[in-house]
Amino acid sequence: NVDSMYWKYETFLKSCEGRLDALLGSNGPIYAIRRKDYVPISPDTIIDDFTIPLLIQLKFGKRVIYDPTAVAREDSAPNVQAEFRRRSRIGAGGFQSLSRLAPLLSPKYGWTSFAFWQHKVLRWFCPAMLFIAFVSNLLLLDRTPYQLLFAMQVGFYAAAILGAVTSGSGLIHRLLRLSTLFTSMNLALTVGFWKWIAGGQRGTWQRTAR
Repeated sequence: NVDSMYWKYETFLKSCEGRLDALLGSNGPIYAIRRKDYVPISPDTIIDDFTIPLLIQLKFGKRVIYDPTAVAREDSAPNVQAEFRRRSRIGAGGFQSLSRLAPLLSPKYGWTSFAFWQHKVLRWFCPAMLFIAFVSNLLLLDRTPYQLLFAMQVGFYAAAILGAVTSGSGLIHRLLRLSTLFTSMNLALTVGFWKWIAGGQRGTWQRTAR
């Protein structure tokens, strides 16, 4: 299904980052660190499995290693609402981590800096860029090329809605679901951003039912 496609893509990115010694964070259910390398974190830390490994890298210069033979099994969230809450919490944690891991954005950290910018920062700010693109397009509707671009944007978001309210297993529905996944992830990031700004997301949260 579409969700498995997303996780395969994420796994591919992790594998590539691992080969560059630029792996970002770890997988919460299955990761290990040496006791002597542990760096205490603030109690309000939202995504500790992302923050802890990178703080260790900052403090001790240690590598984060990807092991493709390690296996963890985790049930998916039972419904769309639960998955949306999970993604918005992770989004809030991502914005929170920027201030705590800001040194890693410096070019002196090489591939890690590159991966941080490309894989995380640009993704977290994608909702803002989508909003700017939409509003800018609205202001340029008196020009023919931008009318076409606006129609494409509206069509994409309409496809996302269709993917959310319809069911099926064919190619057309999978394509609709891809637009739904992309749109819902960015909406969750937007909610996460405002939760972070308002201080509404705590370091503890209600566990998603499995």
